[in-house]
Amino acid sequence: MRRFFLSFSFIVWLCLPLASQVVINEFMALNATTLQDENGEYSDWVELYNAGDEPVNLYQWCLTDNLDKPSKFRFPDISLAPKSYLIVFLSDQEQSIAGKELHAAFKLSGSGEYLGLLDQDRVVVHEYAPTFPIQQTDISYGLFEGQASYLYEPTPGEENVLGNALLTPQFSEKGGYKNESFYLSLQVNDPTLQIRYSLDGRFPDKKHGIRYTEPILIDKNTVVCAVSQDIEIDTLYSNLVTQTYLFIQEIVTQADSLGSDYPMQWSYITDSTFYQADYGMDAQILQDYQEDLLEGFLSIPTLSIVTDPDNLFSHSDDPESGGIYIHTGKSRGNKGDGWERPASVEYYDPQREETFQINCGLRLHGGNSRNPSNSPKHSFRISFRSEYGASKLNFKIFDEKTATDRFDHLVLRAGYNFTWIKNGSPTLYPQNIIQRTNAQYIYDSFAKDVQLAMGQTATHSRFAHLFINGIYWGLYDICEKTNDDFAQAYMGGDDSEYDVIGDHNEIIDGAKDAYDLMYKTACNVGSNARDENYQKLTKDHLLDLDNYIDYMLINFYIGNRDWDNNNWRCAR
Repeated sequence: MRRFFLSFSFIVWLCLPLASQVVINEFMALNATTLQDENGEYSDWVELYNAGDEPVNLYQWCLTDNLDKPSKFRFPDISLAPKSYLIVFLSDQEQSIAGKELHAAFKLSGSGEYLGLLDQDRVVVHEYAPTFPIQQTDISYGLFEGQASYLYEPTPGEENVLGNALLTPQFSEKGGYKNESFYLSLQVNDPTLQIRYSLDGRFPDKKHGIRYTEPILIDKNTVVCAVSQDIEIDTLYSNLVTQTYLFIQEIVTQADSLGSDYPMQWSYITDSTFYQADYGMDAQILQDYQEDLLEGFLSIPTLSIVTDPDNLFSHSDDPESGGIYIHTGKSRGNKGDGWERPASVEYYDPQREETFQINCGLRLHGGNSRNPSNSPKHSFRISFRSEYGASKLNFKIFDEKTATDRFDHLVLRAGYNFTWIKNGSPTLYPQNIIQRTNAQYIYDSFAKDVQLAMGQTATHSRFAHLFINGIYWGLYDICEKTNDDFAQAYMGGDDSEYDVIGDHNEIIDGAKDAYDLMYKTACNVGSNARDENYQKLTKDHLLDLDNYIDYMLINFYIGNRDWDNNNWRCAR
């Protein structure tokens, strides 16, 4: 096993008498899949270790991420036996009771901050100071052979090991909106590695990557993809890391022609006919609303998808290499896992400091909106799987207190019904013209918000600007995907226990037997509440009637026209 030994001169830990040698042995600031707390959450965690030969009573000892507030978490009256470990979860939920799982009411920053352990007299026993370095998802940090190191195989409650993954590059500047040009530095704290990067969305291997030797000038919208490469084994790379840098003034003047990677035709209509591409900003809108546009980019979050342009625009019809924005799938059968492409997604919110970058799978999402003659703007689904990196996204996207912060999938809705982009023949589909002229954009979100307000389960959503490889792609609605993972998040249990049925009675997850029984029973209900089949629906818990009534009321109230044979989900 190859080991990567990393030490940092700015991190100090104190050697104490053996009897009281308690250290912060290991911690994780970005816990996506490694260790669950008793609530089923993947909280940050800290591991203490007593390296001495005598037990140490931790009563009134403290953990903190700020020396100006040394008592952020106080230990209860517990003793740490020699050569033993203790886990404290950092979950924003204070629990300091002997005999129970310990929780501190603060979290660690993945971008690095102070972390210290203090005794009852507020003397620092062990610390990572002035800050620990930038952290990576599901990689812990702690002590190995007396030195602070990244630990690629986290071992909470056990002896630390290094593991054999490659450290990813660190960026000197976070992505997001910038006001002026700057030089970007990349670094990796391992002399056996070098950095390769690309600026076009492609994986920066030997064919497409540039070896990093000097800072990179960032003076326009730029996507930087970076990996670490083993100097001796040049086919061995780290996980991909991306950052997107955006300049608003350039966004609002985005051109129609963007170079050879971005074709002037999108999507098959027939084998020989394509739908015209649309990259540029509308000149009339820019003239009339430029000030509003400039303000609008900083008013809501931004998502940046980074991927090889061929993943979107290759004309190959091979499922493994065809462009998903060319072969849109509705009428050509180009759907499913085979048409999912590797990508990176970044999240920036001008209203808060927290961001994320995670590798994922990218595919198109939707039904009739996939048809290029209906809409040139398509919805996306992003999936978090171990083959790309972390198997879940652990991030608080939605503001509602009841919303989960762990996701297997997210849907980016482009908007189709009741948007100005709704196409179609005015003769064959006159209602489409009505939808264009009465575009509201909040139709779907309003319905879901009302369902939540009625105390029912519904998907959360929030609007965001979407960029693809630094190109503005428009306003999108970030939504949860309704499947067994969604059901588990809000109704408990295990995802394998759920049946999920959707459009046209299609099985989404699980089986259909219970749904068929419910449907058959409901169809035989008479007009009397004492009807045997009605009683069976309620007493045998075949249908949640209160939920069903609220659901029907919402759809009638909003005048839902694209329903009831499609655009629905149910679960049990």
